[in-house]
Amino acid sequence: MLLAKKRTFPMNLSRLFTSLVASRWFAVFSFFVSVYIGINVFSIRDARDVSRGQKPHADTYVVIAIPDGTLRGVPLREAAAYRAQHPGATFLLPSVSDVVTVDEEGTVSFSARQLSTESQLIEAKLQAETSAFIRYTATSAEIQPQYTRIWYDGFMFASFPYALLAALAVRWLAKILRSRSTNGSS
Repeated sequence: MLLAKKRTFPMNLSRLFTSLVASRWFAVFSFFVSVYIGINVFSIRDARDVSRGQKPHADTYVVIAIPDGTLRGVPLREAAAYRAQHPGATFLLPSVSDVVTVDEEGTVSFSARQLSTESQLIEAKLQAETSAFIRYTATSAEIQPQYTRIWYDGFMFASFPYALLAALAVRWLAKILRSRSTNGSS
């Protein structure tokens, strides 16, 4: 009798698992997981490696140190003009990491690593409506972007059809497995 329970336990667990995966609630869950995965896949596919000749995203922000000791987050496309308007401003950052508020847009968090006395490797991430990441080398007067990546709402909408197909496929496969497990155990 004890032996029979040991043999049926995996079968019952298997039935429970296939029933759960075939449920409507799991279809909703798998849809949202697929959307999340799709957003990241689109983001990775749109990442730009500047060393390979690709242009950096315009929505990325860099950090500038102003002579009064404050740090400012500035869009990459406006960085050179901003530095020219503020004499004494530098792209070399005095702190290793910090978070800078960017108007009403959001925040830019960064980490800086000293490469030499005259250059730093900086990674900055904008957290706003459109999130963006940039890795760049900086000297006091110049920025050299290396890699950029963005996440925006358009990626979510682009992933909807794929997520729907994935959710339906998971549900369909689970229903097939459930019907086989109920037919096989009868």
